[in-house]
Amino acid sequence: AMYCETAALDQFFWIFVNKDENYHWVAIIEASTELLELGMLEYRKTMRAIANGFDTGEWPAPITEDYTDELNDFDVRRLEALRVQA
Repeated sequence: AMYCETAALDQFFWIFVNKDENYHWVAIIEASTELLELGMLEYRKTMRAIANGFDTGEWPAPITEDYTDELNDFDVRRLEALRVQA
């Protein structure tokens, strides 16, 4: 989101290049509109929090309670597919 805002872009792509011997490939992945929107909203929220920290001198901790990370839908499907193969 930071790159898109700085350069006034409405698209973002990741380009992956593997140069391992005998295993060359390139993958180009485009960020969806929803992913760009999510990134922009998170980026702006973070920038407001940083500005508030400078203004007030209060820098809250990012995590203040016990936290367990959960799998997203994509990772749940990957896990299920790998369980079937195991």
